[in-house]
Amino acid sequence: MKVLSCVTDAHINVPLQESESGDILSLTVNSGLPFVLKSTAILRMFVSMEYVVEREGDKWRVRTTKYTYSLREGEKEIVAYHWHPDNAEVRFPHMHLGAGTQVRHKASMKAHFPTGRVLLEDVLALLHRDFAVTMRTRKWRKILEETRGRFEDRKSWPR
Repeated sequence: MKVLSCVTDAHINVPLQESESGDILSLTVNSGLPFVLKSTAILRMFVSMEYVVEREGDKWRVRTTKYTYSLREGEKEIVAYHWHPDNAEVRFPHMHLGAGTQVRHKASMKAHFPTGRVLLEDVLALLHRDFAVTMRTRKWRKILEETRGRFEDRKSWPR
């Protein structure tokens, strides 16, 4: 994923075996471990996604079926964005506030705040803008715009 190269050089794990159209595949970064972000704070990020590759006529399309994006300071999670529609209780995209926010309200710490679809591009822009994460390339805005644009052109449900 080109977009991740804006914040890390960690290895992106994707299946190399051939799969049938419609098989659920997994993407993880840094072997499923949080990777370090370049910032004034000790920030780490965890990214995982599940997706299917589907044939549409003579073209192929990748469709996300699940995602987790998590930001941590040290060992404490600050915020996490989840979408796991196979979960019987919470099928909608949502956000969690972690202990790193220092919110002490118990219900808030367990809440699933509805978000609508959250793009990884938007999370990376948030990290740069609000958490002073340094991007690894000067072309990061262009990369985020291009990949966000490709999503907007091909999305199958509204954000």
